[in-house]
Amino acid sequence: MDPGTPALRAAEPEAGGTWRVWGLRAASVLWIVLLALSLYGLHLQWQDFRMAEFKDALFHIGPRDVCLALGCAFLSYLCHAGIGLVAQRIWHQPSRGNALELLHNLLISAYTRNAGGTAGGGAGIRQRFATERRFPSSEVTKISVFAALASWAGQAMLTGLLLWIQPPSIWLPEPVWRLTGALLLLSCGGLIATGFRFPMRRVPRPRPAFLALAVGLALFDWLFAGLAMWVLFPDSITVDLLPAVTLVTLAHGLSALTLIPGGLGLFEFLVTKFLGATITAPVVAAALVTYRVLYYLLPLAAASLVLGARGRGLRARAAGLEQGGRAALRGWSMLAPRLASWLALAGGFILLLSANTPMEASRRG
Repeated sequence: MDPGTPALRAAEPEAGGTWRVWGLRAASVLWIVLLALSLYGLHLQWQDFRMAEFKDALFHIGPRDVCLALGCAFLSYLCHAGIGLVAQRIWHQPSRGNALELLHNLLISAYTRNAGGTAGGGAGIRQRFATERRFPSSEVTKISVFAALASWAGQAMLTGLLLWIQPPSIWLPEPVWRLTGALLLLSCGGLIATGFRFPMRRVPRPRPAFLALAVGLALFDWLFAGLAMWVLFPDSITVDLLPAVTLVTLAHGLSALTLIPGGLGLFEFLVTKFLGATITAPVVAAALVTYRVLYYLLPLAAASLVLGARGRGLRARAAGLEQGGRAALRGWSMLAPRLASWLALAGGFILLLSANTPMEASRRG
């Protein structure tokens, strides 16, 4: 049969689709294996301390530490939301007021932080907001890709600078860490110099001022994320600022590459492994649990409630008073999936904690 016949031409897309399906399946299996290995590694790191030690470490995290961590987390989310605002300005997305746009991008940031790279990530929320304004889907994709690239570039720049200025004293020799930092800075510089055009072909090059602003916001975004972790370590333990922020930022970057929602399990394992030589496991575990709640779960819960209330209000205004009950039901249908995902994430983290901390001797049979 001639290779140019319609039958063979029709079979080619089907074969390509098959390869894509198998690729997605392989990636899913690899994702699950990596998550399981991370949880097992975390179990090995946390198996030597008792719950009483963990509770004592939690007790030493005072209200001042929590408030400082919340402040750093808010500044981090604010910087991340600013990246979205810059991207919208580049593609001239219509605005409904700076305060409302900032709120929308804060909600998007909450989902991006907890489920970035998955179906439940911030891109889906951004698409919903754009659909309400009849903004083209192609433009939303450009904004989402630009925001992701800017966030990666800012993280690479911060990690590269920190590795060059204050290389860690674990795992690798100091020259290797410095070389890694230099490579990250070069890759970030190359991405900025090309105006993100290589990964975003057929897209006009953004103005240099917008690129610099977006990458600068991303750098401070990850810096505040690291500071939110650092302030949770008790004052009785001396933890140098730059090494701690360097390792936390590096852990964030490595866990983000796996697309595990919120880096759950892997981020905790990496931070424990990085800081285990200088800080006891109960102290690290207490800081990580508090950080997970303050930096991830609370913003996700708040965003879910706001989106649910917003959807309910839109339905109520559209339906009128006589259909208020139906609007409330629809609003709940919008809130329930996000609330369920938040509860699943919280429950998974509680199971992660309980499975990786040994049982008290008094509770054993």
